[in-house]
Amino acid sequence: MLNVSLAPVEVKKPSLPLLSQPINLSDIFPNRSKLFVGFSAATGNAVSDHYILWWSFRTRKGESSLKRLEISKLPQVPCPKPLPTVHPKARHKMLPTWIYCSGVYFHRRKKFSEVSETWEKEFDAHRFSYKSLYKATKGFSKDEFLGKGGFDMEPLRTYYMQSEEHESNNQPVVYIGVDNTLAAVIRFEDKIREDAAQVIENLTRQGIDVYMLSGDKKSAANYVASVVGIPQERVCSSLPAIPLTP
Repeated sequence: MLNVSLAPVEVKKPSLPLLSQPINLSDIFPNRSKLFVGFSAATGNAVSDHYILWWSFRTRKGESSLKRLEISKLPQVPCPKPLPTVHPKARHKMLPTWIYCSGVYFHRRKKFSEVSETWEKEFDAHRFSYKSLYKATKGFSKDEFLGKGGFDMEPLRTYYMQSEEHESNNQPVVYIGVDNTLAAVIRFEDKIREDAAQVIENLTRQGIDVYMLSGDKKSAANYVASVVGIPQERVCSSLPAIPLTP
């Protein structure tokens, strides 16, 4: 018979068990000449210590009843060693250092923080972070610049002059700008390449505005723009060949 009784430590063991269940131990322990008793405890993922201060065991009915628990004879529960304390004066000295380190951490975190737009997620694997570019250029120092203008290109006036020379041959020019800065120029010959429309589509998908400047008449310029996928409101036609000094 398995009896389970629960009571506070200061109270005597109850005479009436809380739970009783008949169990045939012969089926569980065939070899009754050898019997081992063990204890186990667990609290999940939490780290804790378990101590057994007293236990009593009876194997036969004829033996005397279990010994009564005497709280006064129980050993003391081992206590963990106290953690080393920091002197109050040392705390005051460490406080400015802690505040300074926290300020530097949050400043750098804000400095190198980035806000990625939806279309940028497609190119995250091939994208350089702002922090890596900042380190590579040593804080975007002037000595580390690779060129001038938009992506190491000449100023806008020079491009305008170059475009006029080609426009005299009825060759339209596409200007690519990023954040109001000239990034690249694409020139089309009389025969439009098959992949030109795909290039314009990829640039537009990445959030780059594409404009077309042409010396042709409006009808001819709009036709070329429609083939390559440039909206008509971004087409400037019939531009005069006026030379400008850079």
